[in-house]
Amino acid sequence: MATTIQDGSPSTHNTNGPTSRKAQMRVEIPKNREPSETDAIRTPKTPQNEGISWFESSHVGSQPVQVYELKLESDGGPNKNRAYTRLPPPASPYILRLSLDAGTPASKRGVLKTNFPLYGGAFERTKFVEKILPSDFSKPVQIDLPISSAGVFVYWIEYDGKDGERVKGREGYFNIDPDLRVRKRTPILTPEQTVHAPGKGGLITEKTTHIPLDGLSIITLVSKWMGCLDEWTPYLKETSERGYNMIHYTPLQQRGQSMSPYSIADQLAFDRELFPTDWTGSRDDGTLQMLKTLKKARDEFGLMSLVDIVLNHTADNTVWLADHPEAGFSPLNMPHLTPALELDDAIIEFSGSLEANGLPTVIKSQDDVDLLVSSLREYLNTRNLWQYYVLDVTGEKKAIGEALTSGKIPSWDGPDLCGKSDVEVAKLFRSEQKIDNLGALSSRFCASVKPGVAAAAMKSRHPDSSTDALVESWGKIVDIINVPLYEEWKEDTEVAFKNIVSRIKYTRLEENGPKLGPISTQSPLLEKYFTRIPQGEKTAKHDPRALSVANNGWIWGADPLANFAAHPSKAYLRREVIVWEDCVKLNYGNGPEDNPWLWKHMTEYVTLLAGMFDGFRIDNCHSTPLHVGCALLDAARVVNPDLYICAELFTGSEETDITFVSRLGITSLIREGYNAWDPKEMSRILYRFGVQKPIGSMDGACMTSPADIPPPTGKGPIRAGLVSPLQGSVPHAVFFDLTHDNESPLHKRSAEDALSTGALVAFSHCAVGSVKGFDDLYPRLLSLGSENRRYDVSENSGIGQVKRILNNLHTEMALEGFGEAHVHQENDYIVIHRVEPKSQRGYLVVVHTAFQKGSKDRGHIEPIQLRRTKAKFIYGASLDIHSYEDVNDSKLLKGLDSTLCLLPPVEGRNGADNDGPYQEIIVPDSFPPGSIMLFSTKLEELPPNIDQFCKEDVDGAFSSLDLTDLNVVLYRCEEEEKDATDGQIGAYDVPGLGKLVYCGLQGWMNPLKHVMQYNDLGHPLCGHLRDGTWAMDYIHQRLEKQVGDLPNLAAPAKCPRYNSRDSPWWMLQNIQDYTLMAPDGLSILGESVKRRFPKDDTWVPWDDPVAYSYSSTVAEVIQEILQRHASGISFREYNAGPNLDMQMTDQGFQIDIHVDWKTGMIHGGSAHNCGTWMDKMGESVKAGTKGKPGTPRDGAPVEITGLLKSTLRWLAQLSHAGKFPFEGVEATIDGKTKLVTYQEWSDLIQASFEFNYYVPADPAEDASYNVNPAVVNRRGIYKDTYGAGPGREWSDYQFRCNFPIAMAVAPELFDAKHALGALSLADIHLRGPLGMKTLDAADLQYRGNYDNSNDSDDPHIAKGLNYHQGPEWGWPLGYFLRAYLHFEKGSGASLEDVLHHLFNNLLPARRYIQEDPWAGIPELTNENGSYCHDSCRTQAWSNSTLLDFLHDVYDLRATA
Repeated sequence: MATTIQDGSPSTHNTNGPTSRKAQMRVEIPKNREPSETDAIRTPKTPQNEGISWFESSHVGSQPVQVYELKLESDGGPNKNRAYTRLPPPASPYILRLSLDAGTPASKRGVLKTNFPLYGGAFERTKFVEKILPSDFSKPVQIDLPISSAGVFVYWIEYDGKDGERVKGREGYFNIDPDLRVRKRTPILTPEQTVHAPGKGGLITEKTTHIPLDGLSIITLVSKWMGCLDEWTPYLKETSERGYNMIHYTPLQQRGQSMSPYSIADQLAFDRELFPTDWTGSRDDGTLQMLKTLKKARDEFGLMSLVDIVLNHTADNTVWLADHPEAGFSPLNMPHLTPALELDDAIIEFSGSLEANGLPTVIKSQDDVDLLVSSLREYLNTRNLWQYYVLDVTGEKKAIGEALTSGKIPSWDGPDLCGKSDVEVAKLFRSEQKIDNLGALSSRFCASVKPGVAAAAMKSRHPDSSTDALVESWGKIVDIINVPLYEEWKEDTEVAFKNIVSRIKYTRLEENGPKLGPISTQSPLLEKYFTRIPQGEKTAKHDPRALSVANNGWIWGADPLANFAAHPSKAYLRREVIVWEDCVKLNYGNGPEDNPWLWKHMTEYVTLLAGMFDGFRIDNCHSTPLHVGCALLDAARVVNPDLYICAELFTGSEETDITFVSRLGITSLIREGYNAWDPKEMSRILYRFGVQKPIGSMDGACMTSPADIPPPTGKGPIRAGLVSPLQGSVPHAVFFDLTHDNESPLHKRSAEDALSTGALVAFSHCAVGSVKGFDDLYPRLLSLGSENRRYDVSENSGIGQVKRILNNLHTEMALEGFGEAHVHQENDYIVIHRVEPKSQRGYLVVVHTAFQKGSKDRGHIEPIQLRRTKAKFIYGASLDIHSYEDVNDSKLLKGLDSTLCLLPPVEGRNGADNDGPYQEIIVPDSFPPGSIMLFSTKLEELPPNIDQFCKEDVDGAFSSLDLTDLNVVLYRCEEEEKDATDGQIGAYDVPGLGKLVYCGLQGWMNPLKHVMQYNDLGHPLCGHLRDGTWAMDYIHQRLEKQVGDLPNLAAPAKCPRYNSRDSPWWMLQNIQDYTLMAPDGLSILGESVKRRFPKDDTWVPWDDPVAYSYSSTVAEVIQEILQRHASGISFREYNAGPNLDMQMTDQGFQIDIHVDWKTGMIHGGSAHNCGTWMDKMGESVKAGTKGKPGTPRDGAPVEITGLLKSTLRWLAQLSHAGKFPFEGVEATIDGKTKLVTYQEWSDLIQASFEFNYYVPADPAEDASYNVNPAVVNRRGIYKDTYGAGPGREWSDYQFRCNFPIAMAVAPELFDAKHALGALSLADIHLRGPLGMKTLDAADLQYRGNYDNSNDSDDPHIAKGLNYHQGPEWGWPLGYFLRAYLHFEKGSGASLEDVLHHLFNNLLPARRYIQEDPWAGIPELTNENGSYCHDSCRTQAWSNSTLLDFLHDVYDLRATA
């Protein structure tokens, strides 16, 4: 298990030989910084140490720090799309920020664990450091990692689970690209956008520049065709002049006897043929000569180096195999290979016997194949290979007989066998794993059953049978056990012969195969699956079984994560491996401890090359065991942290690709243009690999926001930064037109297609690659082993002139930020347009593909229309092939005889239509398949400072807006907008999308947020914006019309109703909150407000002169509210009747409110009205509920009592301090009028509250409280009301969401233990995802789904009577959270745990606000948070109470 530590540790940082370039940080580190507490663990310096020093230094600089933010899921892991993240090269230090919503499970005592050297030091894959997550739940949890060096890293979060156990979250991986640097080149184009003549453009300078990965132009060169190192200069010069900046060398190590570069005989020596024939230098001398050559390529020709590393196999004649045969897979270390070796031996022997047996040695027909395969079957039948699969019946019977005779029979420990049939017993032996070595295949009859076990089983089955009978019975069972084993052998044999037939036909008969010569022992019928290490003095010490080692190869559709040479794979026995006879597969085991010498040797190999080359191409990567690749590449990166790594993966799965890429740290995956079978598929893979962002992308600057960035280590200055979200990554592509091991264009498509495909690939926005044979138009694929001619060097060969232009331009576009592109395919044409988004400069290539041979026709493509864009012709060419025959030259490799024909300039044709001006590019009449044209483009009428112009005076425009103005600018739903504009303006309707939910800017932000997050330029809104300016016109005209308008708020005050019992107390609570929060808040008490009605309660119309003619101060209004209640309120609503309320019965218009001076509580209401916020009145005649309130809540509602107590406490304090002009109220108590002070009234409620509201959890305590056990439904709660009317006493005991309101405003009323118990029950039974259930689901009246249009005869739900009988309202949730926080923080519980729990409760609301187009919490939801179509989609009080909770947390943190 990896060690977890709290610090980094030093390591030696290699300097890479004579050039000393790889290990140097390229950022200027300011000096004289303050000492850091972690300095002691940071010596010697590593690149990561240097980055930390930079962040901790006092030097700030002028450029903002880039922060890449990776949002994690609730379990601390990234979502599937973000499981792999690619980060750019750290040319300057930047930050990777891992962020997590507060309250997520992973934030509970969370700890980040990572092998990223967070505290400096060197990277070690199995050494993990940890960082405790911040516990401030008032904001997202953020962990900043300072990035200053390339590498591949894993991370996860560990946290406390539900029961306190530590939980490991899902792993995530981030790879940091290497910083590649090489000599800068001069532009290939003149300022007038013409091509510089050879020797003028694309020249190497003395300056060094960073090359983005997308600017790599790679060419594959085979060293054996270049001669000795001292003969390489012409090839380097030609490569550089063709615009390439990196050479991919096939393996350069000493080749084996096959002479294939991929069959390496000595991993630590460079190939002897790289040096003159009279070379006598040592291995180290050869390494030095190679270093000098690579330095020359870099310094003189601007060429970086990429070399193949071969980790999976070694040459079949590798000398060290004689000393270390354990490095291969043999029957000794992999016994299951024994029958596969015997089969291979038999095929070789059979091959040597053909002539003697009158069988053909040369295959000329299918009949020959059939004859040889039939004869091979007969030959193999004599080998009895089935014996490797089955149990030996005779041996088994003998063994059990001896065991039974011995009398020493153990007890049977398996299932009862009595009454079981022979078949059942046989199955039990397999299922109970009583058969040893089943499927091991290690020797004939290796599978067996221990005699004692067999004897015990038979004796337990037939205790009274004789020994002979038991032996025979056992023999029958063994026969049955063997039946499926025989079938397995037969199936394996058939698969093997199917593969044998297929391979014979390909290698010896089919036209596209190698058509091997005569069959013999030396050239067997089939490739040898095993290399036989020659026996001699060195090998005499080894077990003979170790000297036959498996050759490597590949398998169609195999699992790349499975080792096909290891047990239980039967790939060698079933002849499934397409084998390479010259390559022995290497056996690394599970780690260095399994094969120390091999691991040491191969580590020396990769570190040697890492110190010399800029990059590796991993050969046969998909078959490289992951743990091997990880360990060896880690060792290589110690030597060269900026090592570029590419590979081909044939896994068949993008998910598996990402597994390899993320673990190994593969920088680029090799993709190939010639895998496309037609122009449509070609355009698809061009878009897939060569377009990272479409033109007009909105996910870059639009998603980046400025922020102040604290130092990631906690030491150093706060810096200005730019935060960009990460959405996950796809593996980077290095896109080859053709790779070195695939057939030529002439073979696969047409020779002319080399020009068109080469241009398309070179124009792609990714790393690109080619092979010299492609550029030079080689007519066929050359054999790496047998071909010994040299490359030809010619200025006019093939398409080299075109590659000079396009390769240079490719790198320039990457350096200059041409990051957006568009691919258009039409018939046989493909057009690619690349654009630099800030200046809108671009380049466009028009290509006529040539997938078919023979045609010279122009084909068809519509004029290429460029809207508001001008195009300038740069270059055009077609390819004229004079002969398709191979140019026979005994010494040089030459391409097809051809001429590159330049095309005359093509001028754009100007035009205009309703959408504005455009220019068209019309393909000329003479434009045969394979032709290309290159243009520069420029968007017209684009101000260079448009970004700055758009930001001008934004602050000024918004600085004078008040909250009402902001509501107009940002929000307003359609109904509000129409009310305010007399129906002139409504919500904007986007074609294909529908109406926006808001008329203000927030209405646009919801679809735009989606567009920006996913860069979804195909979204209907994007299409609408492209089609015209209507959207912008609407925004401008709407805001212009709103200037000076005020919403019409007068109507509700014209004919107000005074039937609400709770509204005055909410108002007083709001005034109290204002005085406590606002600066000089108490001054509001002296403010004068106009009265709608006179003080004598006379009703006057709103337009009567008396209306609003009287004034009172706020303090006087407060006192009047209290006094009116103290005196008692009793009146019939003005204009009572259907005109006022068509649903209410006559009795409902009577309003009665009084104070019970025994308890101090305010009682009111009746069975006929509903005077609290739960105010649903029955409307259904059919259901008999018309005029019947759904929730009368008569008596003393708990929240009113709490609000009253809060007001009295506040006023008592103010009065005592002389800050309120009144002391109390006059009340008539027991017939006497007296002054009751605010404090006396408050004390009266305090003394009576628990007694009258609490329902004890233990019935034994009922006597201590005012409880009627007969109507109790749930215990340990607080009543919803106290003193409901006759016949409705049960309603007091309904468990509802109102009591936390009283707890939040007047917590002193509650016994803390009782309060926590009730809150815990509410947390379980009332809290929903977005709100609180208005009634306990265990209540018989609970109906959780509200439908106001319900027209049934069900009285519980008809016309939505259940509005407050279960549906989950948003606003009470904030009060619940506030109450829970208050009582838990005083209980001694961990504040961190409490806050985590509460913020976890908030997560659904956070996500809802982020994702819902209304950007707010709805009025209510149906049960369990489900959508309610009759709910207001967002309500201010649903959102505001959550803000109140957050404010409480803020205050708590501020005073902590």
